[in-house]
Amino acid sequence: MFILSLLSDSLKQKSFHFKKVDLRKLINSMCMLFIMVSFGSSAQTWSHLIEGTYGGKLLKNHQGDVLVTGEARFPVESNIDANIENYHVSHPVYDFVYHLTPSADVLWAKSFSEENDEVMGLVSGHFMIENKLGEYALVLEGHHSNEQHMAFFNHHGDLLAWQALSSNEYIHYGIGTHDGGMLLLGSTEDGHGLMINMNYKGEVKWRHTMDERVTVFSHAVELTSGDFILAGQSVLEDGEKTASIVKVTDKNKGERIIWVEHLSDKGLQNSVVAGVALTQDENIIVAGETAETNTSWVAKFNLDDIEMQKDFIWTPQLGETSIKSQINDIIVTSMGRIIAVGASNKENILGNDDYWVVGLSLEGSKEWEHYYGGEDRDEAFSVVEMSSEQLVISGYSSGFSMTGTWLLSLNAKGEIDDYTPSILTR
Repeated sequence: MFILSLLSDSLKQKSFHFKKVDLRKLINSMCMLFIMVSFGSSAQTWSHLIEGTYGGKLLKNHQGDVLVTGEARFPVESNIDANIENYHVSHPVYDFVYHLTPSADVLWAKSFSEENDEVMGLVSGHFMIENKLGEYALVLEGHHSNEQHMAFFNHHGDLLAWQALSSNEYIHYGIGTHDGGMLLLGSTEDGHGLMINMNYKGEVKWRHTMDERVTVFSHAVELTSGDFILAGQSVLEDGEKTASIVKVTDKNKGERIIWVEHLSDKGLQNSVVAGVALTQDENIIVAGETAETNTSWVAKFNLDDIEMQKDFIWTPQLGETSIKSQINDIIVTSMGRIIAVGASNKENILGNDDYWVVGLSLEGSKEWEHYYGGEDRDEAFSVVEMSSEQLVISGYSSGFSMTGTWLLSLNAKGEIDDYTPSILTR
């Protein structure tokens, strides 16, 4: 502010032809810029643990908050005895959903399966989708069976409706679509890749089942054209298992599949896809793990719709063959950086897993990596970008004096001063 005052005096003394109102606007604008630069870049870093839970998958909503789901050994909103006979299971499992602000204030927390006698004590939260109305669909999976349900709820956590999913199909993943609906991905009971396109009410618009080679879909992104890039697993004619990338159209009812690319043809044999993300120019970032070498890789997949060319630009091996390095999720940030999270035992003195956080450029060079955890097992499952200066990661931790879902808020370079978690209270 002192500098701005000097600038104002200097301008007046030199008799520049500024009107008073223009000079005042100039100084006010510079003050605002000073405030934005000084305070807008400060990241919120924190570390909290939701005790007694295992999770979880993150979702950043349109309001800029974050929701996390997973499984809990007790209902979030009650003190029911976990060994009560009415549940007919020795260790009941409930879903949980926490709705948090970027500064980790808890807006609400619920167990939706506690409100449905048919699924109570038997399910855990799998993933969430937000629709165009600001409402959510939570897919819950059976803990001791293949039963799956969808719970629809609003921004305040009020339950709106339940919907049972087919017992002959298993849903692994889903995304919200540009038209306000959702795309669910998974597999059929007899091992075929499955995609289901629904409107925001959960009504099926179309479904498509793959042939015997693509056995399951696990990840997806939507292009601006309305087409989708799906990732999953295939079994080739020689029996080799490989990760596969599939382009799907939402327009042609007769033939949904535009092309299928098996990653074994790109030198990534026996690989499993761990995540898919989209760059601003709609190149595809794919992350995965190669089983034979126990190493993780990230590849940039260049798409050319005109000539139907699909080329991997780079496939760096992030891990070392002598240590564990597992990627579980990947995003591309608004600043054009690739963030991958997972687990690695490289820095743990007892050889157990730690949170592994890696930042890469879009050219494929590793810019930084960090390891966070205690002495026992810690594994990151999900990551979202809250702002250009804040990343939030979720996963499971038993590495400290308590166990549960570990939520870690880092700056844009994956840094935090003190990552020891405190208990997150409602």
